[in-house]
Amino acid sequence: MFRYYHAVMAGVGTDQIDVVFPDFPCCVTVAKTLEEAHCRAAEVLAFHLQSMVDEGDPIPDGGDERALLELVKECEEEGYHLVIASVGIEIPEGEAKDINDILPKEVIGYEEDAF
Repeated sequence: MFRYYHAVMAGVGTDQIDVVFPDFPCCVTVAKTLEEAHCRAAEVLAFHLQSMVDEGDPIPDGGDERALLELVKECEEEGYHLVIASVGIEIPEGEAKDINDILPKEVIGYEEDAF
């Protein structure tokens, strides 16, 4: 499944651009140029998402506008010049698990003559 997430790049025009994702507060990286920031954003997001899938954590749909606006406001109040980028990423698939369970016939649509 392919999704897009916002990346806030703060510190444009300085020696360090901080990249933060409103949908993933603990997912951050730094770069020296906008081009490098965009590349690193995609890399760190891919790594972060894979870790979430491996741990069985739910993946946000993306587009948390409230979180984006709060982050932008914070950065602007601190005097940072910003760029907001959209990072497209393929959501990694989790490992399939085989489960053995007994379910009521109504749940699985079981018909005795079908088997």
